[in-house]
Amino acid sequence: MPEIAVSRDGHVVSLTLPAAPSHAAWTELAAAAGALRDDDSASVVLVAADGDFGLAAPDDRIAAGDILRGIELLPRPVIAVIEGAATGAGLALALASDVRIAGERASFAAGAAAAELLGLGITQRLPRLAGR
Repeated sequence: MPEIAVSRDGHVVSLTLPAAPSHAAWTELAAAAGALRDDDSASVVLVAADGDFGLAAPDDRIAAGDILRGIELLPRPVIAVIEGAATGAGLALALASDVRIAGERASFAAGAAAAELLGLGITQRLPRLAGR
C-alpha cells in the first residue's frame, strides 16, 4: 500500500503524506519527483499531510538530501501546505518547497534529533529563506 497519495486535478498534482509515514515514503517521494520532473502537463505541485507535516528520519541522509534537492529543482512551483507541526525531515521538505502556506495550527521546529537531519539541507535553506 502506498505511503504517499498522488492525485491530480487538471494541472495541479497533489502529494499527500500519511499521518505516520515510514521510511518507504522517501522512496515514493523520489519516484514522484522523478515523474513530475518530466510531466509537462503539471503546472503546480501541492504537498500536504494527513495530520502533521512530517517524514520519518531517513535511513540514508545523503540519498534523502538528493531527493529534497530534486524537489527543490522541479521546473514547476512546489507548494507545501502545512496544517500541523512541520518538524525534522518534514521541515526539510517544507524548506525545499518554493512556497510554504501555514495554517493557524502550523508550527516549525528542527527537532531534538538534529544530528539525524544533517545532510537534509535545513542549515542551508533556512538562512536563505529567513535571512541572516
